[in-house]
Amino acid sequence: MANFSTNQVRQFYVVTDQTAIPAVEHLDDAAGAMVVNGDGATMLWFEYITPNGDHGGKGAVRSDIIPLDKVVYANATGPITKPLRQQTVTFDPSINGGNPVVGQDYILRFRFTDLGIGGPENQYIRNGGAYRVRPGDTPATVADALVELFNKNFSREAFPFVTVEAVGSTIVVQEVIQPWVLGKRQAAQVPFDVQCVPINAGFGTFPWGLVEDTTASNVGTDNVITNGRMTADMEWFYIGERADIFRGMGYPDNFTTKYLADPYKEYNFIDICYYYAGNNEDIQKSQKFITLAVPTDSPYSAAGIVSDLNSMGIPVEISPSVPLV
Repeated sequence: MANFSTNQVRQFYVVTDQTAIPAVEHLDDAAGAMVVNGDGATMLWFEYITPNGDHGGKGAVRSDIIPLDKVVYANATGPITKPLRQQTVTFDPSINGGNPVVGQDYILRFRFTDLGIGGPENQYIRNGGAYRVRPGDTPATVADALVELFNKNFSREAFPFVTVEAVGSTIVVQEVIQPWVLGKRQAAQVPFDVQCVPINAGFGTFPWGLVEDTTASNVGTDNVITNGRMTADMEWFYIGERADIFRGMGYPDNFTTKYLADPYKEYNFIDICYYYAGNNEDIQKSQKFITLAVPTDSPYSAAGIVSDLNSMGIPVEISPSVPLV
């Protein structure tokens, strides 16, 4: 299940379009439409078209009022992508000149962590299969055999964790994106390590190969994880924190919540941190957060929202390392 931090309170809005002022007069606008509003001097708020209005239809709502003098910070971050973890195995040139040692069993061992309930102490260790080297075998022959053994030995896993491919005499192991179900299966990445089981090299027992982490270079279009799924999980979680606390429990006597986040899109994020402080015993600062998730194809762009916030008194810092899209 997807779990995120709320600190004290975090209101989460997926912004898919822009509406006019005031939003209550524009219910013909698309769900997810938003506008920045305020008094021009001391406070601002957001007006929003929610898909979860009265009687299962759309409705106009207003966010919490943000006092301009009580804003701690506001920042904006572009879509963050993560490359799939990748490790490359090559034959150690210091062992028999990089050629397979005849009569030795070559084994790739895989160690997966954070499976099930998570945590590095939960480890799943499996061998990909053993190939005994014959006279005339080349590094490419052994690499192909180890890939074939892996495919056979891991064929009964419920879900694949990695793919293994032979590129000449090099073996490339890459993470597989895990299945995802909104609110139920978070599809967290599965950390793994590849180990070359030691062989008898004549002058001692040593791992037969060298393992290099090549994740940083694994940046192809199909080799990265975008933040669409995470955004959908956040919307599911924070709407649950705001109202639908049972999150589908008690079916069929449950709320039917409508969600706007598309797991196949990428999202910019805008965070505003502010606080409430009252009089007497209420003077302690009580922090609050409003988070806006803006798809990169939204007519009301993240840059447009940032510009509106800046003009109405909340300076927004844009991440230099992950710019808005």
